Amino acid sequence: MAVHVKLSADGHIPLPPEVLEQLGLAGGDDLVLEISERGLVIQSVKARVRKAQQLYREMLGDRPGLSVDDFIADKREQARLEEEREQRLHGR
Repeated sequence: MAVHVKLSADGHIPLPPEVLEQLGLAGGDDLVLEISERGLVIQSVKARVRKAQQLYREMLGDRPGLSVDDFIADKREQARLEEEREQRLHGR
């Protein structure tokens, strides 16, 4: 879909209702503006979060219960085990 709009004097870009509907946007939504090789990309923060979550699932698998808290707990456990190993190696 291509739509012609005019940039206002104060820098606002009016988005027609059909564009808002197709993108799933509503007034007051937080947006991310990204300049790419093809021009300006407008995306909702919600869409960016969904994309990040999708990439996370693709990289780590869709394991139930895997959360940021689980990740932090795992990293803490790894650090604890590493510290124990270092203590054993150095006789402390």
